[in-house]
Amino acid sequence: MTIATEPQDRDEAILERLRRGTPYRAISAEFGISLSALSAIAKRQAKLEAGTIAKLMRTKALDALDYWAEAMESGAKTGKHLAAKEWLTHARVLEPVTSEQPSGAKVAIIIGQPGAPLTFDDVQVVDTHAVSGESDE
Repeated sequence: MTIATEPQDRDEAILERLRRGTPYRAISAEFGISLSALSAIAKRQAKLEAGTIAKLMRTKALDALDYWAEAMESGAKTGKHLAAKEWLTHARVLEPVTSEQPSGAKVAIIIGQPGAPLTFDDVQVVDTHAVSGESDE
C-alpha cells in the first residue's frame, strides 16, 4: 500500500485507519508523523463531527412540523386529538397533567335485591387495588 503524498489525501487515509481502530503508534509509524500531530488530526475531525446528528435533525424539523400539523388536522376529523395535545403541551400552552395516583376509574359494586335495596349505611369497602388497561386483572 502506498502512502498518500498530498496532505488532504494523507489526512483522509489517517482518518480511515482511526475509524478502523488502528492504534495511534501504528498510524504514526506508517505515516511518519508524531503522536501529537495525529492527535490534532483526530481532534479536528471530532470537532467537525460533533453535533452532526442534532444538526441533521434540525434541518428536518420543518418537515416534521408539517407532518405534525397534518396529523392534528386528520386526527381532529376522527376525534383523535393526541397530536394537537402534544403540540399544545410542547408549546407550553397546556400544562401536563401530573398525579401521584395512577389514572383510572374507581368502580363501586352495590349488591341488593329487588324490594330490599341496600342503604348507604350498609355500604363498606371490602378490598381495593389499582387496575389498569395494561393488566389482565
